[in-house]
Amino acid sequence: MATSTNDTSVVSIRKHLTLLRDKQNYEKWSEDMEIELERHNCWSIIDGSITEPTLTRNPSQTDSEYATALSEFYLTDLAHKAWKQTNAQARWTIYFNCEEAIQKSINKKVNASEVWTYLKDQFGSQADIAWWSTARSLMNHTLAGSKDCTDFASKIRRD
Repeated sequence: MATSTNDTSVVSIRKHLTLLRDKQNYEKWSEDMEIELERHNCWSIIDGSITEPTLTRNPSQTDSEYATALSEFYLTDLAHKAWKQTNAQARWTIYFNCEEAIQKSINKKVNASEVWTYLKDQFGSQADIAWWSTARSLMNHTLAGSKDCTDFASKIRRD
């Protein structure tokens, strides 16, 4: 019976989340996701306050010795296991709150923080600002010495 109640609460919570579709709903989606990731104790992966633990290579180790140590580290290090589990939860939460076409674009990304940054770059308002800034720079560069739009258009065709 407890499973049934738990499943219902998950479904009701899921209904309130925004599905990322495009630039128009990115801001609302990112606000919802930040709250959802905090609720699952995953936001620290996104904001970088928790980073993936790594094993520092001893300069005297051979490649084979380091590979063995690294393999053992990934299998036994509790901090790495905890990071990996939290990262997976964050990726899952983001992934399943995106439209299918967006899911395909983030599917191969391993780190949840990279997924978040990618989506922010693609859909956030800063993506528009960067695009317009590049377009403005191109126009200013191309228009240097030009007097009208026809001249501008012909310069673009030549370049």
